[in-house]
Amino acid sequence: MLSRPLDLASRLRPAPRNFDHVFLINLGLIALFFKVFDSPYVLAPVLEVGGFELPAVANAGVGAPRPTLSITVTPGGAGGAFIMVDSGVHNLAQFKVRLKEHARTEKTPVLLMLVDRRVPYGDWIDIRAAAEDAGFRVYSPVQTLAEDPAVKP
Repeated sequence: MLSRPLDLASRLRPAPRNFDHVFLINLGLIALFFKVFDSPYVLAPVLEVGGFELPAVANAGVGAPRPTLSITVTPGGAGGAFIMVDSGVHNLAQFKVRLKEHARTEKTPVLLMLVDRRVPYGDWIDIRAAAEDAGFRVYSPVQTLAEDPAVKP
């Protein structure tokens, strides 16, 4: 018979009677490898657009005071907002003490506040009042971003 000269079908091994668990072990090890060695910090490559520059406003920083202390305010639990300073995370009572210490060391203290939009307005006003009571000039830049008007905070 010319179509099957080597008769390979007769030399094949018979199918195993039980399920081969090596397949599942290999699949599990591959999944474990990707779970362990995957990184959320790897960025996907992006397409470069030649000559693209963001628009800039002339003299945008002229007249803005140079901050001596910068803080970031994020929403907290029942105790109010979390205030992040270079020395750590504080609540309002701890931050008032930190403000007074910093105001003693600076000639003209200026506070830069970066406030999350989810922080209640009352907390923002309390922080601002505490800074002004400690002798700070409060500088909180307002940035308008293009947002979807259907999405409300």
